[in-house]
Amino acid sequence: MHINIRSLTRNVCGLDYLLSKINSKFSVISISETWLQDSIHTADIDGYNFVHDYRPDRTGGGVGLYITCELDYKIWHDLSCSDKKSVESLFVEVNYPKGKNFIIGEMYRPPNQNVADFILNWNILMVKYLEKTRPCMLWEIVI
Repeated sequence: MHINIRSLTRNVCGLDYLLSKINSKFSVISISETWLQDSIHTADIDGYNFVHDYRPDRTGGGVGLYITCELDYKIWHDLSCSDKKSVESLFVEVNYPKGKNFIIGEMYRPPNQNVADFILNWNILMVKYLEKTRPCMLWEIVI
């Protein structure tokens, strides 16, 4: 599931309410436009761990993943894009208990940023990913 939340701090209660009304629990929920300002900020929802990456140099933006507490995971910092102006990204490897581990990724192009730069960074990330040789699910690509 993906949501462009436009301020997680302001809308986390609405997200929690929405999830309580759905009869299915998502393993991973991808969030864009978190608008979080620091690396230690959390926005807790029962039953999920939250990881995120934020824009250190300006307001807005940011990406995050809610991962169900039943799954073990680790963040793949080396798969994140260093050009946060044109791409915001977050990748985690999920330790899947019934099969092979896999990587879940989220990529977001901020509004009014160059599409060609986004595609260039996408290609760089995919080359890095191919070196990992794990199945991958890309939850969100917003161009």
